[in-house]
Amino acid sequence: MSTNDVALSEQDEALSLLVKHGVTFSDSTKFDLSTLRRMAEQPRTDFDEAKLASLEASTKLLGQLQDGFVRPLNDEEVAALPKGSPVRYEIVDGERRSIVCDRLGEQFRARIAYGLTPDLQFTLSVALNFNRAEHNILETVNVCKRLKQHHTVPEIAKIIGRSEPGVYQFLSLLELHPEIFAYLGPPHKREEQLRMSAGLILVRLTQEAQMEIWPKLKEEPTQRRAQALVQQKTAEDGKALRPGKKLGKMNASDAKRTIKALGGRAAAILDRCTPEVLRSIGESEREKLFTSVATIVDDLQMLKGELDFTGAFAAAAKKSAN
Repeated sequence: MSTNDVALSEQDEALSLLVKHGVTFSDSTKFDLSTLRRMAEQPRTDFDEAKLASLEASTKLLGQLQDGFVRPLNDEEVAALPKGSPVRYEIVDGERRSIVCDRLGEQFRARIAYGLTPDLQFTLSVALNFNRAEHNILETVNVCKRLKQHHTVPEIAKIIGRSEPGVYQFLSLLELHPEIFAYLGPPHKREEQLRMSAGLILVRLTQEAQMEIWPKLKEEPTQRRAQALVQQKTAEDGKALRPGKKLGKMNASDAKRTIKALGGRAAAILDRCTPEVLRSIGESEREKLFTSVATIVDDLQMLKGELDFTGAFAAAAKKSAN
């Protein structure tokens, strides 16, 4: 099944849900871009230029393969527009395709959705977009926050295609100090952004305590650095931990079980990620995956070194005792 087939399947599923809520759709229609505006609550704030260029090349060769969705503006929205504005519709799904059509000087093909409530409109946009080009952590957290107003965590997990524990983790990042929270994504450069794993450690502290260690963590916003700084801070200040938060520690049994499970998962992944599969991944995406794997390897090397050290230490102690 092709990527486009998957997208169409997701689209059909989303449309079926909306029809049950009384939403109706027009036939496919072509729109001048001047008559459209971007969605006010568009979940995506960061567009990958390399992926846009790839979509542009594909659209230039094959045309727009999939319809977008737009909704008509109501009378109040039209009245609020600048005098003479031709805008009459808002893009619900397909902003990346509309950007590409604009670059190519083509009209944007979409279906008009009638009867969309603000919540249904947002849910449709998220359900369709989160199963395509990846979203950064900041976008994902903000989407979970918005969906939480009308949906349960299990429902959010289904809408964005994540696990329930994953949704809870995204929502917990809302406990970060606002200044630190902004570092979860653009406009900050990728190397400056706070890693999600580091953020999940940092939220154990009060926001005041977070800001006290942030200058040091900002220099190296990694999980390892966050763990060290949080442990140091809680040792110095017993009130630094947020109520109900604990710094979890593994015992020897936990560590052995976790490392064995890690080995099993790694073996299963390697069995499926064959060289042929990896070579089929786009170049820009491979670069991102390489960076992710390199970070994991660095962490595993640290774990390996710690095991080597503790093993050598134990052997030396035993030899000394004899």
